[in-house]
Amino acid sequence: MEIEIKKLNNSVLLGIGLILLSLTFYGIQFLVFNDSKTTVFYFFQDIAFVPINVFLVSVVLDQIISKREKQEKLRKINIVISAFFNEIGTPLIKLLAQYNLNFHDLKAKICIKSDCIGEDFDRTLKIVESFEFDVDSRIMDLTVLKEFMHTHKSYILGMFENPNLLEHDAFTDMLWAVFHVLDELDSRESLYGLPGNDMEHLSNDIKRALKLVITEWVYYMKHLKAEYPYLFALAVRKNPFLENIDNEQ
Repeated sequence: MEIEIKKLNNSVLLGIGLILLSLTFYGIQFLVFNDSKTTVFYFFQDIAFVPINVFLVSVVLDQIISKREKQEKLRKINIVISAFFNEIGTPLIKLLAQYNLNFHDLKAKICIKSDCIGEDFDRTLKIVESFEFDVDSRIMDLTVLKEFMHTHKSYILGMFENPNLLEHDAFTDMLWAVFHVLDELDSRESLYGLPGNDMEHLSNDIKRALKLVITEWVYYMKHLKAEYPYLFALAVRKNPFLENIDNEQ
């Protein structure tokens, strides 16, 4: 509070000082040229320009700066998202998908290839949103998932500390869903012989995380296609859906 008052006092003193300096220059002008009419004329001319100057600085210039700052934040966010999918996101989709009984049906509907356009990504997002994931935590050893998550635990926690992600609620929600799966796995001393309600709870957690990770992955691929075609070409080769389909055929 004291610091804020001190800053306010400094601002007031600065304002008074600048006003006095301006009046001093006007006084010198009057003494040198002895022309009060011209001095008053330019004084009011300067005042008349103040509203325009305020508009240019506070509105136009502020919007330009804000736009650049927003673009810079988005660039940093996309770098973080790209790092996530390169480090953990893509293999996580493959791992979580093993608990999904009807994942093959989803793979058959998702087709993200090098020739995709914006409409293809939008259509894919709608498919993921409406798809009924059938996840069962019993069909795979949960210790495999737990070990994978623990390997990347510090990485996930580090992402929460990134201030740029505060501008991306959807991605942050996805991170929370992923971390919640690890938290649920850690909260149980053993993952063998769990009661039915525990397995059902874990199935729902995995389902939520899988859906959100896939959704953010599609947005990520759409961004790469639009902004970084050469990186998109590499990401397509790592496409967990395309790769798995090719392997099964």
